[in-house]
Amino acid sequence: MSLSPEQIERHKRHILLKEIGGPGVGKLQAANVSIIGAGALGGPCALYLAAAGVGHIHIYDDDRIERSNLQRQIQFDEAEIGQAKADRLVRRLKAINPATECHAHAQRVSETTRLEGSILID
Repeated sequence: MSLSPEQIERHKRHILLKEIGGPGVGKLQAANVSIIGAGALGGPCALYLAAAGVGHIHIYDDDRIERSNLQRQIQFDEAEIGQAKADRLVRRLKAINPATECHAHAQRVSETTRLEGSILID
């Protein structure tokens, strides 16, 4: 997988690390992750994954943002109260890294849910 000049600039710190390098950045870009919950744990995790260059992120959450969420769910703000968490988090991820394909699934996960990612974070 070749990197564009913009991707090289974005990921140059990872590229310089012998533990990651160019091949590691390519693996991150190829990764497909499902995150259950856009709240206090899933939200910051998703932010870091998008910033690191993970290629595909699926967010599963059927909840809406409440004021009481804001003191521990740093990915949301006052203007987003009442909006769907999955949708708002996907917008934030796209703002962090437009190259990351992000998908909001406004649903509660159950035993019958077909998750999209090959890596699951719950």
